[in-house]
Amino acid sequence: MAISLHSECEMCYNVLMSKNHKHRLKLSLRMHDSFAHTLIVVFGVVLVWRGLWNLIDIYIFPGNPVFSSVVTVVLGVFLLYLPDGSLDDLR
Repeated sequence: MAISLHSECEMCYNVLMSKNHKHRLKLSLRMHDSFAHTLIVVFGVVLVWRGLWNLIDIYIFPGNPVFSSVVTVVLGVFLLYLPDGSLDDLR
């Protein structure tokens, strides 16, 4: 028996709107405090950092790694200064 995509969506909607919706919401909120959620966030941050690091190596003075490092440190300090006009975040 084949179920169409529309009827599958309708079944999902009916499950979400059922009286057990509060219980299901509680279970999904608990996931945010779990180790698995933390691990996913950590991997996401590491992958974004790795990608940015590679792009910086490619596009910001690729032939001169020392100068590239100095420029990116200065840019990073400037970005830390922007939000509140102070460098207290560096302490």
